[in-house]
Amino acid sequence: MELIRPVSQVAALLDAVELKATIERRVVPGPNVEIFQAYRYVARLILPENEASRFAAVVDLECRWFSEDEEEEDETPIATASSSMMARYALRDASISEFEVEHLELFAEVNGVYNLWPFLREAISTLSARMDLRSPLLPLWYPPATLPPKGSWTEEEEFSRPEG
Repeated sequence: MELIRPVSQVAALLDAVELKATIERRVVPGPNVEIFQAYRYVARLILPENEASRFAAVVDLECRWFSEDEEEEDETPIATASSSMMARYALRDASISEFEVEHLELFAEVNGVYNLWPFLREAISTLSARMDLRSPLLPLWYPPATLPPKGSWTEEEEFSRPEG
């Protein structure tokens, strides 16, 4: 976390913008079918061209609903909701060139998610309510003591299953 401290001391959040929100429901589960949700997210750094002191973090959050109906063996989710948001930052009295790109990426991964998580949770909750789905139990997001390993967001990745 020491790597992002220099960036954190001079970065100011300008705004948060919703880029995209989608929901898709495959089937309507029966009244006695238990449903569980899973979620995953990814954050990435955006460095605009010709901007010496501004950058952005984009965070994508996806939730899936699965049936726990013993008769249904299909692993296809019964519904999927996703939201993508961007937080734009400006550096006070500093330039992007003063920092390693790795430090800015870490800032986007930690601060971007921290700044956007409440809005992403609300977007997914609203989308699920509109489709008459049980709202997912997305946890509060706290900056991690250690950062997760970097990697791309692929279909093979495991989804996190909220506790509770």
